Amino acid sequence: MLKKIGIGLGVLIILALIFGEGEESGNSSGSANAKVNYMNQWVQSSYFKVRVIGVSETTRALDEYMCDPAPSGSKYVVINIAIENTDTESRTLIESGELHIEYDGKTIKYDTTESCTLLVDGYISFMDDIGPFVKIEGRVAFVVPQRFAASDMFYQVPRGYEKIALKSAPPA
Repeated sequence: MLKKIGIGLGVLIILALIFGEGEESGNSSGSANAKVNYMNQWVQSSYFKVRVIGVSETTRALDEYMCDPAPSGSKYVVINIAIENTDTESRTLIESGELHIEYDGKTIKYDTTESCTLLVDGYISFMDDIGPFVKIEGRVAFVVPQRFAASDMFYQVPRGYEKIALKSAPPA
């Protein structure tokens, strides 16, 4: 009986080693082997090429009529992005991407963009359809605590697991 349990446990460990490299761990920003993508570099995901054009931080309202100032102790991180549909048919974004912060050995994920920007000009909506080989540019905004700097953040692209560091690439 103990032999069967030992064999079963061994098989589980082997399977965990083989399949344990989850989609995220292979692209983790903290991984020594992972390629780090930086602002102004195009990154290919499943259906889209994505590029972070710029990033800004503010505590002010994102829109005079639709948004309030950032909650006390928080700020808005506004990411300017370009997205190109590289598929042969129209695609819906479904999501606006995620903001990840590496903190104290953990990845903090902000997976919801600021909802007050949903109908504001210049902001990308998860409902946007993009035709084949069409490129759009716009912004997405996240609310984060003020203690985090944008240069320590990563933008995970819509409908993909690729991450882009919110800072310029180091000199070659």
